Amino acid sequence: MAKKKNKFAFPLGMLIIIFSIIGIAATVKAGISLFKDMTDNSAQKEEYEEFLRPVVMYDPDPFDDVRSADITQLVNAAIWSLITQSNSTESFSYSTGDNMGILIPVEQVTAEFIRLFGNETDIASQYDSIDMSSHDITYDSAQGGFIIPITSLEVAYTPEVYEIEKKANSIILSVGYIGSKAWAEINGGEYVAPQPDKFMKITLRQGEKGYYIASIQSVNAQEVANAPTVAATVVSAIPSNIADENAVAELTAPESTGESVTDEDATAEESETGELTGEETTTAA
Repeated sequence: MAKKKNKFAFPLGMLIIIFSIIGIAATVKAGISLFKDMTDNSAQKEEYEEFLRPVVMYDPDPFDDVRSADITQLVNAAIWSLITQSNSTESFSYSTGDNMGILIPVEQVTAEFIRLFGNETDIASQYDSIDMSSHDITYDSAQGGFIIPITSLEVAYTPEVYEIEKKANSIILSVGYIGSKAWAEINGGEYVAPQPDKFMKITLRQGEKGYYIASIQSVNAQEVANAPTVAATVVSAIPSNIADENAVAELTAPESTGESVTDEDATAEESETGELTGEETTTAA
């Protein structure tokens, strides 16, 4: 007798994934805010960081102009920006055909793309020709949207704005990219505030409905006047909201099969309790 399918399993799975992604981004944001110097323009910096967050999350390649960018990366950012703005799966429809997942309406993606990257390129005319498979996203013109599969994704970076420079109708931001796992434990169980893994110069331009990202360019830390050179801030214990990230990770982690996976040169043994002993070398995916 076939098992009866649980009609709530798919929406529940999506709910866990969506809130995991939102939670990780919010957790890192909260951790950074604890250690940010309070200056006269701190509120303005936070406004720019909030705007940049869905783009920096997935670290698109640098570009001097939107028309020269990897357009699939920018569409991916627009799609996940829509998802992370939502607080409920009721905001989305579901595709249950050959491609199961969240169905994001193409009109919403286009509007969000223009909000983030302006209208210098006609993005709506490119959906049929671009290949989003590298981001595990499928464009379905028949259903009128993009399908996001049931999967969990790790947020790459969170932005921290260090400098703001205004030139004519442009705003040039020096932005540190903070890794989502950037908390480092030191002696005595103390923790240091996360430091940027790299820096970018992000240029915003004024459009009809506000500023948008016109370019993202790599810069050296030496070019950023206020860039930290050492981890100077120490706390006695990791903030509870950062610790909660471990619980989030457990929700989206695949179930253990009781087997160890190693490369050809690895040596690993498994004890009767299921714990690994000896040396193990893993190969990153």
